[in-house]
Amino acid sequence: MLKRQKEQHLDELKFRFFTNISHEFRTPLALIITPLELLIRKTEAHNLKNELEKILDNAKDLLRLVNQLLDFRRLEQKGEHLKLSAVPIKSFIEENVEHFDELSKEHHITLACECQFANEDLFYLDAEKMTRVFNNLLSNAIKFTPNGGIITVQAGWIETASTNGRPTGIRISVSDTGIGIPPQDLEHIFTRFYQSDNTQSTQLNTGSGIGLHLTKGYIDLHKGTIKVESTPGKGSSFILTLPSHDEQEPLVRQSENTPEKHNNIENEFTQKTDKTTIWVTEDNVQFLHFMKNWLQQDFHVLTAADGQEGLNMAREYDPDLIISDVMMPNMDGYAFCRAIKTDMKCSHIPFILLTAKKSSESRSEAYDAGADSFIAKPFDVDVLSSRIRQLLEQREKRRDSIRRKIDIDPKEITITPIDEELMQKVLSYIEKNMSNTEYNVKALSADMGIERSLFYRKMQAIAGQTPSDFMRSIRLKRAAQLLKGNRYSVQEISWMVGFNTPRYFSSYFKEMFGMTPSQYAQQTKGENE
Repeated sequence: MLKRQKEQHLDELKFRFFTNISHEFRTPLALIITPLELLIRKTEAHNLKNELEKILDNAKDLLRLVNQLLDFRRLEQKGEHLKLSAVPIKSFIEENVEHFDELSKEHHITLACECQFANEDLFYLDAEKMTRVFNNLLSNAIKFTPNGGIITVQAGWIETASTNGRPTGIRISVSDTGIGIPPQDLEHIFTRFYQSDNTQSTQLNTGSGIGLHLTKGYIDLHKGTIKVESTPGKGSSFILTLPSHDEQEPLVRQSENTPEKHNNIENEFTQKTDKTTIWVTEDNVQFLHFMKNWLQQDFHVLTAADGQEGLNMAREYDPDLIISDVMMPNMDGYAFCRAIKTDMKCSHIPFILLTAKKSSESRSEAYDAGADSFIAKPFDVDVLSSRIRQLLEQREKRRDSIRRKIDIDPKEITITPIDEELMQKVLSYIEKNMSNTEYNVKALSADMGIERSLFYRKMQAIAGQTPSDFMRSIRLKRAAQLLKGNRYSVQEISWMVGFNTPRYFSSYFKEMFGMTPSQYAQQTKGENE
């Protein structure tokens, strides 16, 4: 007993040391990284800038290791918790793999990603922690794969006969053609601080031995599994699975006030459905049941009893449309609507207010709050049904306008000032970096100052596209404008709009416009003359 207490005390001293020294490292690192970034911006000499950027990359790597120590401490002390959100899983995985494009090219390694998901597929996970999982697995794969090797990331749904084809989770594998892992090391690979005695591995592995331990910890938090298969001299595969939300005990932190109700809403929301999701907020139980029974013939319907609960749930579940009563406890419909329309997470959601008051003052107050429609009680259900369809059709028309038009006006494709400003900034940053082949979604979301999973959600809601697809479409539309002038060659234009090679440019251009760049230039010849 005394020995165990001493061991626990020693462990606590170790963890405290890790935490303290990690925090001490972060301040001088910040004082290195920040001035270095400013110096790089001011430096015009190309060779010097390249050298400074290498120094910056190494400083950031050191900061990443320091942060990893802090993550490790929290995980060991049971201080890590999941922050789940609905993530467009295809884009999420592809963007995480894309971050390693340049590093893989430097090492002459082929990096491939194969995702068997649709663009609109959503999956609940902690985006920040799963990004760290990808970072650990891919950085290790590159480290232990020689020049000319191949790294492949594959992902898809897990389906079983017992669920009639309904997905029970996702499966992701990261495979490489590297040096492999000796059989005696496989059972210890996820053990903290473990270092292989294998000569070749030791020469390459200069890490701390906590990266894979953290990776397993994050997968365990998701109630998933991770295993490794490896053959020395041929390569390794790390295979992880994450269960679907409705196939397991709920992972989202429950509401302190109404845990049972929150669980029911969560389970209802996460059931896979192709129907449009409508959120109804109403404090009258009988009227709420009537609305749900009527609407669920055509829609997937979720409910809340007051504005505050509706707001919390809307931020979390992102419905396609909200219908709310005005007179409610805790937060009335006007305040609820105003909160929705001024919140970046959900300002794009169409909002219909229902009220028993028919006065022009009530109508004015509803529209001042940002409501997209105002309907007085008692109402004709056909009128409400028609208004719902109109708002959803208007959303699709705005998305179609984005896909169709060469010139995009943010005022025409958004319904709130906050979304208009967001789209103006997005277009501005893409325009500013049009010819920069290194400018990707990671850089764009950083410039926007928006967390990446929220940025995906907003672009999907407004444009009906992932950030990556939207950025590429803007570049291709600029290319179409340049082709009309017949002043530049196809190769020159491909570089001007940020494509590394004319071949990829031509392929994407044909996919979008139905013809090659040369054919487009010939067809539009003389339009700008």
